Amino acid sequence: MAEKQRRSKNSADGKPDFYEKTTAKIIELMESGQLPWQKPWDASVGASLVTPINGSTTRPYNRTNGLFLSFVMYQKESSDPRFFSSGALAAQNKFFRARVTELTDAGKEIHPEMRWIYGIKKGAHSFPVKSVWKVDRDKQGNLLPEDEQYWAKKYVPVFHASDCTRREFLYDKEGKPLLDEDGKQKYTDHPLKAYTPKSKGYTHEETYEMAEAILRASGAKIINGQVDRSAYSPQHDRIMLPPKEAFPSLGDYYATALHELAHWTGHPSRLKRDLTGNKGTEAYAKEELRAELASAFLSMELGLPAHNENTAAYLQSWVKSLKDDKMEIFKASNDAKDIADYVMSFLPERFRGKDVEEETALVPVQADVTVIEPLSKTPQTISDLGDFIRTDDPRILQLPEEAQAKGTSRFYKYYLDHRPYDIGTVPKEGLFFVDSEDKGGNFGAAYYEKQLPASVAASYELRPDVHYFANKALHITVYHPKKGVHFHLDNPPRLFRDYDAVYQGNYLRNGVRPHRILEELHNHPPEGQRPIQSGDLIEMDGCLCAVKDVGCQLLELHPYQGDFILTNSDLQKGQQMLTAAKNAVGEEKYKIYREKLHEQLYRSQQIRQEFEQQQNGVFVATDEKDNGGIRFQLAGDYAEDFHLRTYQFGLSGFTPTDQKGWHDADYIFAAKAVEAHQGNNLCEIADTIQQNSPYAVISGDRNYGRAIVKEALKERTQRLEKEAAQDATDERAVANTR
Repeated sequence: MAEKQRRSKNSADGKPDFYEKTTAKIIELMESGQLPWQKPWDASVGASLVTPINGSTTRPYNRTNGLFLSFVMYQKESSDPRFFSSGALAAQNKFFRARVTELTDAGKEIHPEMRWIYGIKKGAHSFPVKSVWKVDRDKQGNLLPEDEQYWAKKYVPVFHASDCTRREFLYDKEGKPLLDEDGKQKYTDHPLKAYTPKSKGYTHEETYEMAEAILRASGAKIINGQVDRSAYSPQHDRIMLPPKEAFPSLGDYYATALHELAHWTGHPSRLKRDLTGNKGTEAYAKEELRAELASAFLSMELGLPAHNENTAAYLQSWVKSLKDDKMEIFKASNDAKDIADYVMSFLPERFRGKDVEEETALVPVQADVTVIEPLSKTPQTISDLGDFIRTDDPRILQLPEEAQAKGTSRFYKYYLDHRPYDIGTVPKEGLFFVDSEDKGGNFGAAYYEKQLPASVAASYELRPDVHYFANKALHITVYHPKKGVHFHLDNPPRLFRDYDAVYQGNYLRNGVRPHRILEELHNHPPEGQRPIQSGDLIEMDGCLCAVKDVGCQLLELHPYQGDFILTNSDLQKGQQMLTAAKNAVGEEKYKIYREKLHEQLYRSQQIRQEFEQQQNGVFVATDEKDNGGIRFQLAGDYAEDFHLRTYQFGLSGFTPTDQKGWHDADYIFAAKAVEAHQGNNLCEIADTIQQNSPYAVISGDRNYGRAIVKEALKERTQRLEKEAAQDATDERAVANTR
């Protein structure tokens, strides 16, 4: 018995037992008669519950994690849904340090709060959340046999937003640190900025409409003939409810109806749960707990008030189940999520994609390392593939305004550097959205559906962000092999000689991964195209992959007589190179490097296909009287053959430190530009390299572009002098023959 008690307090490795700690917290609240999902319903909008979210990524916690953290919010009497790990706060500090350095170097004003340090209150308690993922590949990226695949997990301690601080260190008027009696610098701790949802919740009317649509689409038999009770009868497979007018509000009616619909899902023809228990039995209590949790999940999903018919007897029976089995709340939560998913599957398509509550991440989220995954034989739809959607898809314009402005490449972005947004401070025509929180401008940024004339932007002192559009979209090219072409290492094919580019498209970048691209092009090929198949090639972000029956194989390109020979690449080596590249230059520099690389590759593809003039988000010269028009032209020239220059010198996301390769690639542009401009506009050419070259940020050399232009100018001058000398020699030779 003593051994059992010891194990109940600690796991095998001596750490606190996650399951027992979570269950104990839930029992504690239930024994005090508290349930967080029974809070009062908001009087203005439908949302009565706020789903806990990861404060850094803004992703909602699901299943038991979300349920447990909602208990934490309830105990803290807080509606702030954000939870942060100590690592996320450290990343925020790192991000601001880099930003302060960048603004200092640029001689720009720095907001005082950017110097504050994010941390955790002394004595604050963390709460564990469990992260689970499936391991289906080995370290080399090879697919594991099904019987060797497994689920991995880890526990991450997180802190509620109310336990996080922003520390302001104090200085005197001369800028010297103020010290306390112990010689330590004085400081003031501030709370995090108040949580403000980026969108409004559902209105009551929208909630009622969705709930009614679910009930109708389910096909459940509902009889509104009861006087004072609601129930589901497994024997007759029907739901019995009082009339709508018998409830205090329509919200209460639909919350109760969906609670009974949760029981209805347990029928043998649906999710097959044990519905045989009579009132007072363990089986009955377990089923009620599952329906109750499912109601809580649906409340978070739809904005309904909580089902509120639980008596002390219910709570007592649940507490007994939880004390008998510490895993019961986790089993019940998983079953309840399945119930909620089943119920939500009846929500008609016209209601899907509605606005959800979202909070801006503290720090930009770093893209995951690309993993090549196999083709699935299961058909999927666009909605199943999440963000894999074309940038010109009309459905984008049905998204909330914030989502459109932040998620697509359709808009032109301008920074407000000199004054905050107000009536008269920005042009109104074509204005789509203003983001006052954007840190790129002193007072945020404005998004327009069309490019502003340069003279108009200048008169309002708006600075165009020419880098915005490309990193919101991904250009994909599909190649089909020509007849009789097969990929053999003994006789490797060539890109242009042996393949035809048959399809190109631009897609929202966020969330897109190679396996999703394969799924979509395999199961839903573009109009007029066959499904993608083994032997085809896919190009994205400058990487070329060969489609195989079991997934994708990364390819290497080797320049040869104006073409490129294709050979297989070692995926493991590529992943090692990627890790080495990040470690060599640092996360922040590497992130900017990848963004610039993506931008130039995207623009290069657009220009090659003559899309640039039609593609929204691409700035072009308008009515500028100064050198701005030349700068736009040069930016286009830099991107025009960037795609081929990177191929020629083997440049990619793996090669941020390839100084010679990037120098040679940028030198080709510099030499062409210097020649085209006949030795004029040298500063503009140098600035174009400095602002657009991915290597410029890695070098840290502010004169990187200038040095390359100087080299190109010297070569041109020497060549012209040599040609002039040769011409003079030729003229003398001709004169001597007369």
